[in-house]
Amino acid sequence: MKCNLIYLPEHAGSIEQSTSARNSFERNGWKVEMVEGVTPKTYRGDHKVMEGGRLAGFSAEDNKKFATKRACVTNHVEFWGRVVASGETQAFIEHDAIAISAPEAWEFSDVLILNLEFAFDFGALKGKFKGFELDALLDSVNELPHNYPLKCKVPNSPYKGAMMIAGTAAYAITPTGAEKMLRVVEERGLEQSDYIINDMNVKLEYCNPSPVRFNSRNLRTSHG
Repeated sequence: MKCNLIYLPEHAGSIEQSTSARNSFERNGWKVEMVEGVTPKTYRGDHKVMEGGRLAGFSAEDNKKFATKRACVTNHVEFWGRVVASGETQAFIEHDAIAISAPEAWEFSDVLILNLEFAFDFGALKGKFKGFELDALLDSVNELPHNYPLKCKVPNSPYKGAMMIAGTAAYAITPTGAEKMLRVVEERGLEQSDYIINDMNVKLEYCNPSPVRFNSRNLRTSHG
């Protein structure tokens, strides 16, 4: 499977981590394309921002974080466009992802989370859902469990109550899923990356065991 590995060319830590990421993915048989990430300085988009969402809230509270989060989600929008243009399923990989196994011929509808086994033990989600555990690991593609805890709680968001992707460090998307997401952006506007990829917009599935884990260091580049 081809993966787009997003990195920041002016950030030494990102370059270092993306090198480790690339080596791990190529070693495990993934096809890697290095993609320079969009930053507030390089942002050139013209998409509207969805009203009532988390991203819109940042614009009033913290303009720097708003600019960073808008740049982050633009990386996904551009990626979805590449997937639709190519007509092939591809993976989105952030610089702190590490491949631990080869891609398989997974069959899924829209979005496949590639690191769910590790997602609740890292970064912003670490320690927040201690009572939640995935079902017994299976060599298969699974729907999110009924007790999945990560749901949108933004009061005025049209996505309130939706199950959200557990971070965007590693996921695959089909051309059908990418078309759905581009339609969402066009009709509703931009929202923070992990909030816009939710089960109201696309079908979320995950594979067990996870083929991707995290780098041990979190650079927090999405925090502005």
